[in-house]
Amino acid sequence: MLRLAWENVTHKKLRAAASIGGVAFSILLMFMQLGIYSAAEKSAEIIYDALDFDIALTSPQYVFIASAGTIPREALLRAKDVYGVSSAKPLLVNFVLMQSVSDGIPRGIVLFGMNPDEVPFHDPEIKNQAFKLTELDTSLFDREARGEYGPREVGSKIRIGAYTTDVVGRYTLGTGFVAGADAIVSDQTFVRLTRNNRVDRPTLGLIKVVDGESPAKVAQRLQKAYSSDVVVRTRDELMTMERNFFVNVKPIGIMFQSGVVVGFLVGAVTLYQILSAQVTNHIKELATLKAMGYSDLKVQSVVVLEGFIYALVGYLPAFLGGIALYFILRTAAMVPVWMTFDRATFVLCLTLVMCAISSLLAVRKVRTADPADLFG
Repeated sequence: MLRLAWENVTHKKLRAAASIGGVAFSILLMFMQLGIYSAAEKSAEIIYDALDFDIALTSPQYVFIASAGTIPREALLRAKDVYGVSSAKPLLVNFVLMQSVSDGIPRGIVLFGMNPDEVPFHDPEIKNQAFKLTELDTSLFDREARGEYGPREVGSKIRIGAYTTDVVGRYTLGTGFVAGADAIVSDQTFVRLTRNNRVDRPTLGLIKVVDGESPAKVAQRLQKAYSSDVVVRTRDELMTMERNFFVNVKPIGIMFQSGVVVGFLVGAVTLYQILSAQVTNHIKELATLKAMGYSDLKVQSVVVLEGFIYALVGYLPAFLGGIALYFILRTAAMVPVWMTFDRATFVLCLTLVMCAISSLLAVRKVRTADPADLFG
């Protein structure tokens, strides 16, 4: 039966190639939707992965990292008196417009402000360059900025609002879908550039706990020390909240969730039409098999096997195309997306389910193959 199914699929090479291409396109569409969906999740984690903290003090108005509100600086001083707290560092964050040197068009960036003596980032490269920010109007700029932001080598300048800052260092972070670029300045420069912000009103208070202490228990102690103007969240709680915003609230997550469903349906319909046409074109051959004594189940298995051949052969170019497109997105658009074993396996499972549904719908036509028609 497998050989017969293969011969039916490959009998007309051009038609087979077009059919496999149609199936491959729908599988590639699923790869793309899932890839960008995962990039939305990754965008929620990139910034917080770069920050060194166990617990965060946030505003009750916190929505996500670029719309987080502010807290009183006194909250950090109070935190240092709580048992189990090792350090408490402020971080200022704002979404600002930077004027591109290349074309003069203002584009959004995430701007971080920090005390150069209290670096809240993990990256040794940032820590080693923090002293350069003690001079007003100096900045570190992310290498992962998209190309349209222009060259940002050491010695170049960034114009934000009415002020220009000198780029005195580089680092590697990336912000995914939050913005196309980001920069780090001192808290004093941050206030000068953003105007509406104040050093005594940081965006986040980043708490490190003493080794051996439970962040959850320290968070409970901290919450008792504050009124309603400060919300205490563990790292895991804040990350979950951020992922929920990007995946379930922000339109991009919802859009690409729907895109996976659309890709699956497109593939199922495409494959059904291919198999349905195959049954119609080979109805006499199928009737002959019945006349030779083959059961309906065996004859139907030919159509099912054809479906699996189309699906599996179409999966390979889709998989390779997905790797290529992920690479382009990563390098040209700085979208944090990679081909993973889990995603490749998940799409393969979706492909097999899609194939099974389409085949089961198409085999209904096999019942119309009547051996008596051969002698009509």
